[in-house]
Amino acid sequence: MIVCVAEDRKSCEASVKLLLLSIARHCENLAVELFYPVADSRFIAWLRKCPRVHLNLEPVPKAYGWNVKPQALLALMERGHDDLLWIDSDVIATRDFLPLFAGLRPATVVVAEEALYGGHADTGALRTRGWGFEVGRELPFSVNTALLRVTRSHIPLLQRWRELLENEEYRQAQRLIWHQRPVHLFGDQDVLTALLASRPFADVELRYLRRGPDIIQYFGVYGYTCPERAGHLLRGIAPFVHSQGFKPWLGAEAKPKIRNGREYFDGLYLDASPYTLAARPYQTDLEDDCDWMRPRLVGGAILRAAGLWRPPLVGWPLALVADAVRMGKKAFGRA
Repeated sequence: MIVCVAEDRKSCEASVKLLLLSIARHCENLAVELFYPVADSRFIAWLRKCPRVHLNLEPVPKAYGWNVKPQALLALMERGHDDLLWIDSDVIATRDFLPLFAGLRPATVVVAEEALYGGHADTGALRTRGWGFEVGRELPFSVNTALLRVTRSHIPLLQRWRELLENEEYRQAQRLIWHQRPVHLFGDQDVLTALLASRPFADVELRYLRRGPDIIQYFGVYGYTCPERAGHLLRGIAPFVHSQGFKPWLGAEAKPKIRNGREYFDGLYLDASPYTLAARPYQTDLEDDCDWMRPRLVGGAILRAAGLWRPPLVGWPLALVADAVRMGKKAFGRA
């Protein structure tokens, strides 16, 4: 297996480094193909810390924004690579993750379960119908492509995915504010969800990385639930933490302005991020300003200390409140 990572934003260099460092620590023999066209001499010198990483300085052909995954994977397959694992640059590994992919058949696509928010469901193959495709199956939830394993047997799927991302209707939708986009045009992973539920690709064998046991999808106040935390206390933290939405390394204010209780709750939730806690051991190797790893609020510092800096415990009181609200909304909706 070869890992594929692509990033073209200099502002996200810290997260790229953290991903590479975490892979080198937990899967030291795993090779990584990194597409990072904005790499400078300082980054190239730093990359000596990760000897299994091959740096590609050329941009991924025909890629734009976050619509880069099928393009990058197909480019590597054209070079002769077969078994590929895409990992988003805002993911960090917490332990050896190779057992998750051991013994997979070449025909198996591995995707992650989407975060627990409004876009989690794909009821009635909604995204497939939005594209006007014939429905071949219904997926239990929409797919999240923060992690995506494919092989050469999936070239037709990747080519069709790339084709739709280059579709003018989709490109026009990407120019809209996120909440104005139709669900089937929201992002690249919604397009892949539509394809995987369509008739031509209904026979593609899928395996999911599940929220909780396999990956923390830390997105919004429902990003790390109490059941997930309890499971991690018993069996250890998930191998991957995905910092969806808010990116803590992008220089958030040290003391954010709090105007109401909801904003204070959200600020505490960000201070309790398991991604930030997983990043702390790499501060020296990062060779960057790591002030963003410190809590922004006094309450955040208290939560970290009270939780002994263990991700399942830090923020547990917040998760109790969020889970109660989520279940209350669900019950109210059914009523």
